[in-house]
Amino acid sequence: VTLGTSFSLNLFAKGKIKQHHTEITDALRDYLETVYQIPAHELTSNQILTRLRYVGLTEIEARHLREILNRADMVKFAKDRPDDQENEVAVDQTIEFVKTTASRMLSDKEIHE
Repeated sequence: VTLGTSFSLNLFAKGKIKQHHTEITDALRDYLETVYQIPAHELTSNQILTRLRYVGLTEIEARHLREILNRADMVKFAKDRPDDQENEVAVDQTIEFVKTTASRMLSDKEIHE
């Protein structure tokens, strides 16, 4: 599952809000496992945030990650029903998080080579 898949399928508009947020966080957890070498699928959201506290995330990146994970937890476990805008923001924040952290990691790698 890619981040764009959930959005392009318009799952939240079809009432599949839990599936929408599950697919977003599954893709995000795949990314976190690959890039930061943590077992993200086996960790709670709080454990992920704790593990990533010292990896050099900017304040904005850390806040976005926390918001993405917390929003998904509320949908999956507390049966929260975010509106369409919040569902779109979840995708946008996730894509932005991946873009900014990936580009910085590539820049850091180039500097050290």
